[in-house]
Amino acid sequence: MLTCVWKWHFITMSNSHTIDRRILVADDDLALRAGVCDLLGGPGFEIIEAGRGDDALEIVRRGPIDLAVLDYEMPGCTGLDILKAVEAEFLHIPCILLSGLDIASMAFNAGARAVFKKPIEPIALRNEVLRVLGLNN
Repeated sequence: MLTCVWKWHFITMSNSHTIDRRILVADDDLALRAGVCDLLGGPGFEIIEAGRGDDALEIVRRGPIDLAVLDYEMPGCTGLDILKAVEAEFLHIPCILLSGLDIASMAFNAGARAVFKKPIEPIALRNEVLRVLGLNN
């Protein structure tokens, strides 16, 4: 079940095209999820939330999603399960995993673009999101 969706539009100074990037933020920790949504929300981004892994998997399959920020441990299925499904089903969605556990090797082997160990450094996460989306001029 989708918790909420926010949408912002940003008009570029050079060509007046609206830039929209859809980012899924999936974490069963409501406070952490809200913090990541606040961090990533802003002009040009649509943030979609999920509190369960199976809901997040449904969202990525339904698409389109430009980036998924996934907690490793969630009810329903793990962030790693979602990442493996994205890769196996050729969904072409870059994924960033978050975890309190040391899962970096496992996550990178499954195709993660980045892995952050909790507690997360907000600026580092935002910069990585911009880099993965190709927006770090």
